Amino acid sequence: MKTLVATLGLTGNPFEHYTAETEPNIADYAVRPPYLQAISDRVNGLSSFILFGDRGAGKSATRITVYAEIWGSNAAKKGAKDRGPLVVNLTDYSSIQEKLRKDRLQEHDLIRIVAFVVIEQILVWSSSLEDEERQISFRDSTRMSER
Repeated sequence: MKTLVATLGLTGNPFEHYTAETEPNIADYAVRPPYLQAISDRVNGLSSFILFGDRGAGKSATRITVYAEIWGSNAAKKGAKDRGPLVVNLTDYSSIQEKLRKDRLQEHDLIRIVAFVVIEQILVWSSSLEDEERQISFRDSTRMSER
């Protein structure tokens, strides 16, 4: 007996992945909601945003799609002066949930997790650069800090 996947002539099971994070090509075919362009514009304008929604509403797919678009456009502009924003995703709030439940959450708790993910993303970004590009990027940032 043929499976549904084989009967429909599909190359893989479309229900194999249950979350956007485990779907390898989500940015290629995610449904683009009306607010996606507004989010992309905010990201490109170096603005932060928080996206709320029910489970399964597409928050992760939106985040991953915008992230992939930013990295893709930056790769296309390789060597250009305007490199675009550093995309940082903060999706794990487990370290502050207990304080939030006990109404003891303070500003420095949020700053700590934001600082961690920003530093982590800078390290990921810098490790993705070629040696020559890394030297240029960090030499430029050293000059800026001397001003």
